[in-house]
Amino acid sequence: MPFAAEQINPNMGLCDAGNDLRTLSACAAALVDGTLQETFGPNATLPEYLYIQQDAMALTQLGRDPRDGSIVACGYLAGVIENHFCNSSIHLGEASLQEFYSTPVDPRLGVAFIAAHEAGHFIQTDTGKVNLTPIFMDVRIFTYEQWSDCFAGVTLAKWVAHGYFPASAIDQITDLVNSMGPGESSHGTPNQRITAARHGYDHADIAICGSPSVGYQP
Repeated sequence: MPFAAEQINPNMGLCDAGNDLRTLSACAAALVDGTLQETFGPNATLPEYLYIQQDAMALTQLGRDPRDGSIVACGYLAGVIENHFCNSSIHLGEASLQEFYSTPVDPRLGVAFIAAHEAGHFIQTDTGKVNLTPIFMDVRIFTYEQWSDCFAGVTLAKWVAHGYFPASAIDQITDLVNSMGPGESSHGTPNQRITAARHGYDHADIAICGSPSVGYQP
């Protein structure tokens, strides 16, 4: 289908198969799925994964939350709306992920950490039963983004413990976040993001991040 994003099939076997972005995305999806199953059990609900390649664009969801009537809306647009979670899917964008090739961070680690952050939003909607659409439109977004950074830190700690990444991974992520600029109100400053991620990493326990239904509460 023209302009449709590509389905990503999680595959741990691709984690050592090279640095092509589609390969890295399939590895990241498998790593995230493993953490979700380790955290919530082998029968845990898992997200789908989409690769936003050049020219991909679509409105994938538009309606009302049956619980309270609030708007539910999401979609993707190559180069603009890329790395995010919506409509049960973690979206990974080609244009934005290419930037990892020009940073000192291992691209495999960078893509996986982005996927882990977006998995935090999946947990907020699946386990926390939160409609993120209206939250992402006001100041409440900050605590939810912080929660996702904390969960990504927990996830990274598990990956390091399993030997998927070296102990220096958290320092690489710190360097990566610092290289992304001054930050903005939704996700916070680099220091706020790093603090949340390291909080999760140091404790390696999702409970330390607080409730996914109300955001980050260290």
